[in-house]
Amino acid sequence: MMTRCYRVGWTCARSSRAPKLGRKPVEYSDHARRRMVQRKITESDVEAALRRKVREPEAGDNGNKVVFGYAPGQRILKVVLTADGQTVVSVMAVGE
Repeated sequence: MMTRCYRVGWTCARSSRAPKLGRKPVEYSDHARRRMVQRKITESDVEAALRRKVREPEAGDNGNKVVFGYAPGQRILKVVLTADGQTVVSVMAVGE
């Protein structure tokens, strides 16, 4: 299901399997989806990283939140979320 994230101006895909942060399911920006494909990171990897944080979320650029968390295989992901924590802006594996 595609929705428009008017607040940040991205087209987002809502996943039915996405973790819930607060009450709304997490959405993924088009940029995040492209990066996930390029970096071979799945939604379930992101879900696991958001559930198993390495440390507390940090402030990122442009008001975003940065979360470091464990994905399967003890791989650590850096997940960048919008300030409200509802949209994944970008994802990368640390050290790869």
